[in-house]
Amino acid sequence: MDMVKIYYSHPMELYGSKTEKEDLEFLKRKGYVTNPADIKEKLPMIHFINLLREHDVVYYRISYRAWGVAFEVVSALAFEIPVYSLETKRKISKKRIKEIVEIFKNSPHFEEDVEAFKNNFTEDYAKFLKVVNGA
Repeated sequence: MDMVKIYYSHPMELYGSKTEKEDLEFLKRKGYVTNPADIKEKLPMIHFINLLREHDVVYYRISYRAWGVAFEVVSALAFEIPVYSLETKRKISKKRIKEIVEIFKNSPHFEEDVEAFKNNFTEDYAKFLKVVNGA
């Protein structure tokens, strides 16, 4: 049986922290974990969106200004990848999706992120817009 591939979406402010360490201990018991903190070069967000697309599940931890995490969660939902909160250890709720979409919409990179998604994932763009627009 193949291991579940888990994408660990979390704010850069948590990279190297005790919280990150605890999250990784929890996630590694569930499957193979991709931690974006392990990628040392500066890459555009669309690289991470493409990377998460290869995973079976996304676990996230978010803060108010974690625009990249919000973009990752919205994208995972558009790709129909199950998304779980590390705070609750449960599947993301509709209420939480709305809150994360608002964080994403408040990003200073919102328009360029939407355009990058459209240009790179044309076949999933309609689903992406549905998530962003709360449909």
